[in-house]
Amino acid sequence: MQVLINRVITWINIILCYFILIAFLDLAFTSKMFLIFKTILGIITLVYGLTYSAYQKEKLLNYLKIEEKKKQEKIKRNLILDKQKRYYQFKGNINTILPDINFIENDKKVYLNNDERMEYLNNLILSIKQINEDAEFKNMNIILQPHLELINNIFRINNEIKHKINIDVLEDLNIHSKIMNINNILHNYNNYLRNMSEVFKNDYFSIKVGIEGEEAVNRQLAIYNDILHNYSNVRFEVDGISIENDNLIVSPFGVFSLEVKNLGITSNFSIKIEKDGRWKRIYNNGREEIMKNITEQTYRHVGLVQKMINNKLKEKGYSGEYIQVQTLIVFANENVNIINDSDIPVLRVSNIYHSIVNNSKQKLDENIIKLILEIIEEERLELKKYEIDEISEYLKNLAYTLNEKMINYNQLYTQLQSLNNLI
Repeated sequence: MQVLINRVITWINIILCYFILIAFLDLAFTSKMFLIFKTILGIITLVYGLTYSAYQKEKLLNYLKIEEKKKQEKIKRNLILDKQKRYYQFKGNINTILPDINFIENDKKVYLNNDERMEYLNNLILSIKQINEDAEFKNMNIILQPHLELINNIFRINNEIKHKINIDVLEDLNIHSKIMNINNILHNYNNYLRNMSEVFKNDYFSIKVGIEGEEAVNRQLAIYNDILHNYSNVRFEVDGISIENDNLIVSPFGVFSLEVKNLGITSNFSIKIEKDGRWKRIYNNGREEIMKNITEQTYRHVGLVQKMINNKLKEKGYSGEYIQVQTLIVFANENVNIINDSDIPVLRVSNIYHSIVNNSKQKLDENIIKLILEIIEEERLELKKYEIDEISEYLKNLAYTLNEKMINYNQLYTQLQSLNNLI
């Protein structure tokens, strides 16, 4: 309505000005000139009137928009003030007593041989499942996810409230820095458990694969237990050096040391043993990678075991030929492709007996076999133990502590939800 009134007044003013000018032109010019100027003046007046009218309209509309915006802002301010009033009335109900949480790494270690480690790791899996049924070695940090999500939700809902009332509630309650600190500590735990997950996952896979390989070899050797004496996982100490043999076999065909490998079960690479004894992984994409020299380590161990057996035989009065310990490298799975360009005896599990019979370099009678068996029994030592984190109690305590201390944080989140709904 205001726009229409302004436009009418504008046109009245323009028309009055037009007639005043027409009257002046009528006095100043002849009738012919008057008609010309009258026409031009009419056109100018019309154009000016339309332009000025539009300008006035735009100006008025802008003014009205500004006034409306001010009005809306005032309403919004009043609304925010009303919400802030509700917040301050509610503020006293919010729990700000939030327990501290400290980051502590696990410092408990145990020392176990491979079989004991496997048993420990299997029990640890069950223990982890009791804390969180979805937890595994690959994701032990999953026990922290509910707490991390809770903190994220507290920050999220605080931002929603801040948008509504222009007040950072966590800052206003002087707990923002504390929650940030708890968030950082939870992330430190998360990173720590992720690293530990990687360690345990790799350890479990390595031990499991190794034990499966040893079991496959022992099952095969058990078929020939009437003629082969098999010592699985036997350790000696010679010249101050600890030596472990996957399998040490004493038979009429001689003494054999088996180095058991269970590499390449995923079939994503082949193993090549070059003429000079160097070992390589050749991946399916053609990439090559130098491996640890298994042959060198195996022969060094065999040499020391051989030395020990012959020295002990002399002590027992034996004066016969020197006993040679022969080496066989056994791959315990059928998946990996083996390219052997060397003269190193590399074979599959199914070929062990055949290789022992056909690679025999000396025959042993029952008496010498008996002496060698006595030496092995006398000299064998307890299997080497390895350090491993005893983390089961650590995880249980961590889960319990967090569940207890995060109760107050969960209560805070619930109260912030109520406040958010209130305002």
